[in-house]
Amino acid sequence: MQRQRPLFMLAVLFLGLQLSLFSQTYRLTALQKGDTLGIIEFKLLPEIAPKHAAFVAARITDGFYSGSAFHRVIPKFMIQGGDPNSVSGPKETWGYGGYSETVPAEFGTTKHLRGRISAARTNDPNSFSGQFFICVVNAPSLDGQYSVFGEVISGMDVADKIVNMPRDANDNPINKVSMFIDVATSVSEQLEHQHATVFPQPARSSLSVVVDHSSTISIMNLGGDVVQLQHVDAGTGILDVSKLPCGVYVLQVASAIGTSYQPIVIAAP
Repeated sequence: MQRQRPLFMLAVLFLGLQLSLFSQTYRLTALQKGDTLGIIEFKLLPEIAPKHAAFVAARITDGFYSGSAFHRVIPKFMIQGGDPNSVSGPKETWGYGGYSETVPAEFGTTKHLRGRISAARTNDPNSFSGQFFICVVNAPSLDGQYSVFGEVISGMDVADKIVNMPRDANDNPINKVSMFIDVATSVSEQLEHQHATVFPQPARSSLSVVVDHSSTISIMNLGGDVVQLQHVDAGTGILDVSKLPCGVYVLQVASAIGTSYQPIVIAAP
């Protein structure tokens, strides 16, 4: 029988996991008519909104935002984007799409300052499904009403350029401004930790993990609990995840050369 960790040790473990997993930065490249407008670099804030941060990290990993547009820009307020409808759908559908799962509100006391990234939603506070906005000015009226989950590190001049684009009656830039988001720096790159390739994402009934060294693989939920544990030899290991509820998890891969973490998503078969 596996020995159970004391609750306080689980809390410490997950705090360390969050800090490791999200101490990376992301690069949003904005394009218009095939030309690069600039790069917005940002970080997630899991200490403020852990569920939102894990969800967005997973969406970036699976390419959810690639080619989507900033479909709503309001000068002296914010720029909003990330709707999958805006990749190739009719313009009248932009702003109405999202991922198949939603994230509950994590309002907290964090202020909507210039450069903060927050979760767009419907009238339902628990309806965040991927669309987000970047504040170009301080917006105190949003405090306690929307979930801040990230912060721009550099590139606010690009956000300022986007928010002042010529726009139509729906505040949509007349000429589409699209985005691609990738990882700028990662913990595994900085510390030369164990590398693991995970596919497919999202996973359904099974998950393949390719490792260079014999490893112990743990799947943790967002509460820090280990919900599945498996040892795999160097090469490809197959994990049966068919009995896990749909949602966002954290995959820990530990070997003799170190430990790495990455978000994974388990969807319905």
